Amino acid sequence: MTEKIYNFEVLQLSTKETARLRFNQEINFFTYTVTRASRIRPMSQIEQKFDVDITRYLQADVAGDNYTQLIDDFETLDALVLSGLTSSWSSTVDFYRTQDGPPSVTLQEIEGVPVWVGRYKYTGFKNI
Repeated sequence: MTEKIYNFEVLQLSTKETARLRFNQEINFFTYTVTRASRIRPMSQIEQKFDVDITRYLQADVAGDNYTQLIDDFETLDALVLSGLTSSWSSTVDFYRTQDGPPSVTLQEIEGVPVWVGRYKYTGFKNI
C-alpha cells in the first residue's frame, strides 16, 4: 500500500505534482472524491446521496505483480471500510452500497511510465 492519499482527482500532471505521487520511488498513490446530491422524497423527506470515488494508481511492472497488488489493495480497502466505518460509515449514512462488479482497471502513461489505474465507487444514503 501507500501513505500517499489525495482528496482530488489527478487530471493533468506537472513534474512537481508527479514527484509528490511517488512512494518508494514508484508512482504509487490513491485519490478520492466525494460528491453529495439531495432529492425530496414522499412526505417531505430528503434523501442525501454520497458518492465516494476511489482511484488507485500503481506503476506497472514487467512481471505483472503490481496488477495483482492493485486488486488486492481494493480488497483491503473494502475490508477496512466495512470494519472501520461499519455499515453506517460511523453514523454518517443510513446505509451504503458498493459498485456492481470488480474495480475497473486501465493502463495509462504518466510521464512515459505505464501505470495501472483502478477505480471503485461507494455510494452512501441518508434520509433526513
